[in-house]
Amino acid sequence: PVAILAQEDQSCTAMAVSYCRLLIRLEAALNLVLFGPLLILAPQVALQGMVPPGVPISDLAAEQARGFGCLIASFGGLLLWRALNIQGGAEHLVLSTFLICDFLYVGTVTQWVVRTGYWLPGNVFNIVFGVILAVARIAMLSSKKRED
Repeated sequence: PVAILAQEDQSCTAMAVSYCRLLIRLEAALNLVLFGPLLILAPQVALQGMVPPGVPISDLAAEQARGFGCLIASFGGLLLWRALNIQGGAEHLVLSTFLICDFLYVGTVTQWVVRTGYWLPGNVFNIVFGVILAVARIAMLSSKKRED
């Protein structure tokens, strides 16, 4: 009975890690095909979901979103996609790095939203999806430690 339970536990863990990997692939794909290009082509449109209607978005904010956001979304999405395909040490390094970035990004957005009171769909999405991705990365990294 103990062996059966251990086998079922490994099966559930493998399935959970598989779903986490799928979720992180979705993040990479969204960054590559949606968020990165949107930030390049129309940064003001991308920022509209984060500020209330009528609040002006400065040209400087739009250019910063275009430069930094595009770089992070496009390059980050590509890096993440490649690391998931390569696996091994590259995957561990990228997942660990993205986990640190998750906490920095979610913390920054949350602090900004609380300070401004802009609880808009774009901001809530960034916070909730960021936390879900951090949990998925933790699950994947934890499963890798068990394998080693």
